[in-house]
Amino acid sequence: VVVWGASGIFGDFSHIPLPATEAMPPKTDNPYFLSKFYEELEVLRFWQRDRLPVTVIRPSAVYGSHSVYGMALSITTLLKSKMAFVVGNGKNKGVLVHVRDVVRAAEFLARSDSAVGEVYHVTDDNPYTVREITRSLARACGAIFVPIKIPKWLALKLAKLIGVHRELIKTATVNAWLSNEKIKKLGFNFQYPDGKIGLAETIAWYRSQKKK
Repeated sequence: VVVWGASGIFGDFSHIPLPATEAMPPKTDNPYFLSKFYEELEVLRFWQRDRLPVTVIRPSAVYGSHSVYGMALSITTLLKSKMAFVVGNGKNKGVLVHVRDVVRAAEFLARSDSAVGEVYHVTDDNPYTVREITRSLARACGAIFVPIKIPKWLALKLAKLIGVHRELIKTATVNAWLSNEKIKKLGFNFQYPDGKIGLAETIAWYRSQKKK
């Protein structure tokens, strides 16, 4: 049994050294991510107590075609506004993973006896800065990258006006960096190890949908 956890259980990552490994302690006050952490604890108890073969995966920010939330909101907003800017200083890391790699990782781990009772981060190889990700998104969306840094507090106040979800702004200012060494040591290879390549392909799909 493969259970979907969440990398958001680390909160703002400020309490741990980066990149975060699976062995590091979670810390969050977000109700949703707290529920994901308690979910992990509960399913792992089934393994420890009843020997139910379970594995937990913690995907980073998932992107790919057909999505309507998460990274999809950034993409569709840029396609409409044609303007991109950075919230915060833009130097913080952002971790991504293509949806195909999440599914492939789940299938891979489901077939591995060594993965039973374990937790795995599922994230690509390149933790780009948010500034680098935003610039790459703007280029692929045909948007203008505006080289200004908007303070987080101001962006949160303007969120509704500019059509951006508040949680997206909060996520964009976290210095998130996950290690994927554990799953790679088990033998898993990412189809999209570089988020910039996968994002360009994904954006091309969203642009094609606008033409229909």
